[in-house]
Amino acid sequence: MVFGLLLLFSIFGSRIFCGWLCPGGAWQDYISGANNRKWNSKGRNLSKYIIWAVWISFIVFLWFQNRPLKGNFLYLMDIDKHYIMIYAIVMSIIYLFTLLTGRRGMCHSLCWMAPFMVTGEKLADLLHIPRFRLMLAPDTCVS
Repeated sequence: MVFGLLLLFSIFGSRIFCGWLCPGGAWQDYISGANNRKWNSKGRNLSKYIIWAVWISFIVFLWFQNRPLKGNFLYLMDIDKHYIMIYAIVMSIIYLFTLLTGRRGMCHSLCWMAPFMVTGEKLADLLHIPRFRLMLAPDTCVS
């Protein structure tokens, strides 16, 4: 359900999730002062699609194993130490990977949600759906 919502959100909002809502993206922007090198290569970008295919295959496998699939998002109300530990581990991996690769390296190479964003943008382009986009105006920036 979450990935479906991300796909729909990207059709109308482009990559607002990546740039403004994703804690991993914010963490990488914060770290980019330490390594601002650009990390953007087609070969490196391919890895996230491989991760995405494995991730989706696993979700489909679990769905077939445990039909009917039910979503219970109320479990998020009960935050225990396991969730905090998993979050800390994921953020540490993002931190280290970004230090090694450069600006938004994790997004370009490992993000399992990026293919949903790319698919949503391509679908919006195909259907000529206008999307929210921020335009950069460097001459108006003062610091």
